[in-house]
Amino acid sequence: MTPRFLVAAEGDFGLRHEATLEAGQTTLRFAWEREARVDMPVWDAGLGDPILLRWREMDVEASLRRLPGGPGTLENLRTILDRLPANAPGRDALADLVTRLTDLRRLLDEARGAIRTYRGAEATLSRARTAAEDRTGPEREEARRRLNAASLAAERAGAAADAAWDSWARAAGELIGRMG
Repeated sequence: MTPRFLVAAEGDFGLRHEATLEAGQTTLRFAWEREARVDMPVWDAGLGDPILLRWREMDVEASLRRLPGGPGTLENLRTILDRLPANAPGRDALADLVTRLTDLRRLLDEARGAIRTYRGAEATLSRARTAAEDRTGPEREEARRRLNAASLAAERAGAAADAAWDSWARAAGELIGRMG
């Protein structure tokens, strides 16, 4: 640590500072500067390359904190950035990382929304399939029509979720490639 006050003497006794005090109670505050380094992973490398991750093969919500752009890291980095002086070394690089992670968060949130929509469409498809199997006569034809509509909706929702996830994965891969 480096003292941020004038040192009058230094020795085995520590540091000595001289001050002229007025009569009465006085509080002296001595500021210190300490260089610190905190390593903060942007994501859990144990998940593998984000380009290779498939949302259909994992529980995205359970893995959220481990993903680039997931909650936790971005908020911590924003807090650090807000506390850094404007002229601090590395501040611009940190600001750039926060901007990129903010974009990743947006893409991840879009992918999560598309995945939720797909899960809802799959549930509707499952109900429509059951209804088509349970019906007879004219009700069966209406149930089959609903089944076809639900199948198309689930297919479109799945394609949208795939596209949203792929956008996030490409951006995450690019960020990790820049950092490596």
